[in-house]
Amino acid sequence: MNFNDFIKLSKAEYRNLINDEAPVVLIGAATCGNSAGARTIKKVMVEELEKNNCECKVIEVGCIGLCYAEPIITIIKKGNPAIFYRQITPEIATELVNSYILGSDPLLEYALGLVDINFFEGEEVRSDEEYPLVLTTGRIIYHYHSSTMTAADKCMKMLYDHDPVEINPKDAEKLGLEGGEMVCVRSRRGKIEAPVKITERSPEGLVFMAFHSPKTKTNLITNAAHDPVTKTPEFKYCAVRVEKI
Repeated sequence: MNFNDFIKLSKAEYRNLINDEAPVVLIGAATCGNSAGARTIKKVMVEELEKNNCECKVIEVGCIGLCYAEPIITIIKKGNPAIFYRQITPEIATELVNSYILGSDPLLEYALGLVDINFFEGEEVRSDEEYPLVLTTGRIIYHYHSSTMTAADKCMKMLYDHDPVEINPKDAEKLGLEGGEMVCVRSRRGKIEAPVKITERSPEGLVFMAFHSPKTKTNLITNAAHDPVTKTPEFKYCAVRVEKI
């Protein structure tokens, strides 16, 4: 399955989820969420729901963002906006089950914000003939953010000093790329140069880059879109093409 097929499947699954008659709870269970106690919150909510014989899906998801507000959960009830809740404690989790999932009081004093559940439906990975690949960004183990602190360590720099573009072998073959060669990664926003890393970790149609190296400057080409309320930039994915130099 290539990445675009995966996106279509994910959207279909999401539509099924939001149209379900049963409430849905999404729990941010990435690094920050788990460190703040997300799995404890999940356990408390599942136990309270089972005690009340309530049919409700409780699903662990990846990073929801806003690390300072973890644990973060989202509650979706059909016909209502999705409500994001911040800094959830076991006591608040129990209260949300009884007051909102089983009742009608959303307890907005604990809310981080409300989102139209159809908002995500308009999100498109805008790949096309000109920009046929999708770039997503993330961290690797050796550095933190833009590496202003971690790159001061010479050993860390020896292990990792340049953000490669990780590409599926099938895409690399189509483009005639070899591992280690420098390429131009171009988006609608700009272009950068990076070495190629051919790996099965990237599904066909998707390329991955970290954003640690000041040599690569990955975020120069990422999506410039930002949240209209918090002004947080997306900086996560965009359509690109990879060109030989």
